[in-house]
Amino acid sequence: MLIPPNSYPKLSRMIERKYPPCAVAFRFSPIPIPILNHNLNLSRQPHRHEMTPENATSIGGLVQTIGSVFLFVAVFSACVLTAAPNQVERYAGVVMLGGLTFVFQSSLYFWCHNKGWVSLLVTTAWTTFWHAVEMLLVSNVAFPDIKELVKQRQKPAVAGTKKPLTVWQLIVCTSALLCKWRRVGTKWQIPNLPKFSSDGSVPGTGKFLFWSILKIAGSYLTM
Repeated sequence: MLIPPNSYPKLSRMIERKYPPCAVAFRFSPIPIPILNHNLNLSRQPHRHEMTPENATSIGGLVQTIGSVFLFVAVFSACVLTAAPNQVERYAGVVMLGGLTFVFQSSLYFWCHNKGWVSLLVTTAWTTFWHAVEMLLVSNVAFPDIKELVKQRQKPAVAGTKKPLTVWQLIVCTSALLCKWRRVGTKWQIPNLPKFSSDGSVPGTGKFLFWSILKIAGSYLTM
């Protein structure tokens, strides 16, 4: 393509720096010189590893997203394990959880530019928030409930001993409730859930995933 006349001075200085033998011929050429855009960049482009304001904003948004998730889990676990039902601390925790959910939603737009993924993550975040509110203010999940739930999930040999529960076990069990929207296997389980089999037996995780994937693949191939 032809270089417009107003780009000559800038292009001339660039050629003088990069291609000294061509500088004189270019400067005194009476006609426009055809040149491809990809051969000489008129504007300096940042290196792919160079920090730019856009990259810094994306990294900052990603840090906010991850931080809000960890803080959400920490605040929820603290409210369940330390605050008794109907205490002011639980209502204050709900307000903090709502603020963290809003921070999570706002930070997504800085680094995730796929509207489909943003919609999915925002919907999941607010559903998890209302799920946490229900457990804190309606179901009143408290420390004794979590303690009993941890003991139920222990192996029989370990459950028979008087070994005290660790803080890590309590936090993991409390955090896992956030991911179980139907709360299967707990006393807060949603009623009228279909059984896995007629005799009421529950398959293992591997068997359940195998048959679920097989059914999904068969339905996909059929359609």
